[in-house]
Amino acid sequence: MNLRHLKNFYWVSKLATYSGAAEQLDLTESTVYRAVQTLEKSYGGPLFSKDKGRLRLTQTGKLLYDYAEKINALEGMAEQ
Repeated sequence: MNLRHLKNFYWVSKLATYSGAAEQLDLTESTVYRAVQTLEKSYGGPLFSKDKGRLRLTQTGKLLYDYAEKINALEGMAEQ
């Protein structure tokens, strides 16, 4: 697993949009999307589903989000 991919996934999960995550991370939307696709290949299935145009975490996505959230918090503490 690539930590940059996980960070992309975290922000897509938190903001529920690829564009919002891209803006937060100062990346292109396609870069963020490809990172999530790479994680989906690693985990063997989708991490998000769409419900009325809004991204929702799948069961696999919810499990991964818990780890991503902890890693993001640890990164923030390390930066302090």
